[in-house]
Amino acid sequence: MPISPKTLNAIQAAGTAAFKADAQLKAAVKDYGSQVQTAMLNSPFDLANDNLFEDWKSVCRLSQAMGQIEAELQKIHAAAARLQGDVLPYNKPRAIAAPVANEPSTVEVVTQVDASDVTVKKPRKLKVKAKAKAKTKMARKAKSGGPLPANAASLLAHLTNVLNSDTFEKINQTTVATAINMAKGSVGASVRRLVDEGFLAQDPALGYKLTERKA
Repeated sequence: MPISPKTLNAIQAAGTAAFKADAQLKAAVKDYGSQVQTAMLNSPFDLANDNLFEDWKSVCRLSQAMGQIEAELQKIHAAAARLQGDVLPYNKPRAIAAPVANEPSTVEVVTQVDASDVTVKKPRKLKVKAKAKAKTKMARKAKSGGPLPANAASLLAHLTNVLNSDTFEKINQTTVATAINMAKGSVGASVRRLVDEGFLAQDPALGYKLTERKA
């Protein structure tokens, strides 16, 4: 047996009343909120503010509960309308639905993207630094046909007596600088020059050793 029009109208009336009550409670929440704000600004240490704040929270809870009731009544009305069948025209559920303020427009979902819409970015050149280092190394090698600078030559002469070509040894730049009367910074630069020119072999962990190349 389908739901009678009288029953459906009663459910609709209950939903309409719940909607109106929800709107009134929302207005009360806003009003209480303004009162709490004003009281806190004017008399922040007044003990009466605690009671006002508790009242505001109670109204908030009532508004939340009424909103849930109104939503449930919408569901009940929709279910009853389906049970009713075609006895009444399909205009009853609209009356219970709460109007939505500033309802956002429907957003069209793009489900397909044409290949022409896609811009393919060229891969970034990640080896720029590596290429720059290679060019620098080649430039240094290009210089390696001429005589060594004075500091590098002095350092090589000293290291010839300190290192050998069989095992790697650590170099203490401060000790070397003192031994050959050279600035510590110049020692570091000269060591790099000797490595680039092929007079020294370097192992990051073990140190340096002489190569077979002659000055």
